[in-house]
Amino acid sequence: MSHSLPRRWFLRAVAGALASVTAGCSAMSGGGSSPSASGDERAGTDATTDTTTADTTATDDTATAWPPLSESRPSTPAAFAFETPVPSDCEVSERPRPAPTAGIEPKRYPAVPTLSSHGNAESYATDYEAVLQFNAYLATEGNADTRQLDVRVEPVVRLSEAFGDGYLVAVDGELSVLQGNVAADLPVAGLYYVGPDVAFRADIAAPNFSDVESLRAVTAEETSAIYCG
Repeated sequence: MSHSLPRRWFLRAVAGALASVTAGCSAMSGGGSSPSASGDERAGTDATTDTTTADTTATDDTATAWPPLSESRPSTPAAFAFETPVPSDCEVSERPRPAPTAGIEPKRYPAVPTLSSHGNAESYATDYEAVLQFNAYLATEGNADTRQLDVRVEPVVRLSEAFGDGYLVAVDGELSVLQGNVAADLPVAGLYYVGPDVAFRADIAAPNFSDVESLRAVTAEETSAIYCG
């Protein structure tokens, strides 16, 4: 596909809809309520790579077998973006929930995972990123000329690691769109902490994780809370 459309981080285009975790995850404090995940997450609907035209919607589920959780976990570095707060100090961020556009239906966000391995965390992050990017585009760029929208996301397995009570996961891929007669392929990437009670997502400055050696060295941007408790 050509690159006629300008490259952009779609999540930044909807920054007003994606509220950052207060003062960043590395400086979380304060009381606040402990909102639960949204109804569609608790309903158990999963989605991975999303391929949609004006009349069709397709989803696929993936999973990777990894060792179970270990009791010996590294402590969470205070300087890292994902310092994991207790659920009572966490507030779920808003996320794009667009209306149907040009016959294209928005996707449902995946259910909160039962966390038992790297594979669960990677699968959840992959599903969530695909839906988030799809819905973000539909909410901000979708119009009557949007003819096809396809999001392909995969976990960067070499970077996954145990972190605190959960896992750090990197996912990246591509959003392909046909807008009228103009086609474009745009990079997507997300940095995740997926834990048993809380999960967070952040943007990164680079278009993908190809040059990253460790997620602990990545600078996280525009952090948002996915679920709390």
